[in-house]
Amino acid sequence: MAAAHSAAARRYSTFWPCLLRERQSGNSSVSFVYPSQFLSLSILVILTASFVQQSAGNQANSQSISTCDSNASLVVLRITSTTNAVKFKCGTGLQLRANPTDSNQLWGNAACTKVVDASSVTFTSSTSTAKLGGNKVTEYSLALKNNRLPLSPFTVYFSCDPPSAASGGETGKAKVSVSAKTCLVQVSVFSQTAVTVPETNQCKNGQVTVAVTPK
Repeated sequence: MAAAHSAAARRYSTFWPCLLRERQSGNSSVSFVYPSQFLSLSILVILTASFVQQSAGNQANSQSISTCDSNASLVVLRITSTTNAVKFKCGTGLQLRANPTDSNQLWGNAACTKVVDASSVTFTSSTSTAKLGGNKVTEYSLALKNNRLPLSPFTVYFSCDPPSAASGGETGKAKVSVSAKTCLVQVSVFSQTAVTVPETNQCKNGQVTVAVTPK
């Protein structure tokens, strides 16, 4: 029995390399892949899949940074259920006007004179050195706390002013001259559930009148 198994093994080892050679007969041809080639192909497939997965992960982690330049009057950003953070920076020659002193508040109007409750988001800044020119670049981020949208939506504003206009911005009451090219960043923070718009506030016939009154 052992001798039979040994003979069969020898025949198999002799027959196997033959299968891995290319044979041609008439108009038909059969190609086989050598084990070493198959192993190399498998490694290539694994490395390619790993590279694609890593590239996708890097792309997901990277986030575009919106620039508020002096030639743009408004940059509109949104924090939603699919976008839990936004990033922006002021363009060349502009600097961010100071936020309210209370960390749970941000500016709630375009003039940056009224505050709103922004305790559901976190504002951060980070400064780095630009690769070209070596200038300091400050990037700003507004992100949800615990990745949870607030119960009620709200909108906040950030003003990128020329240095002369923003110099008094520590109190948030800097006066910007008419000729200064200020850029405004508007960030709308969505709520957990959709808010029903009253019938009187729906735009019909090309116009709608909305009154803002104290509670």
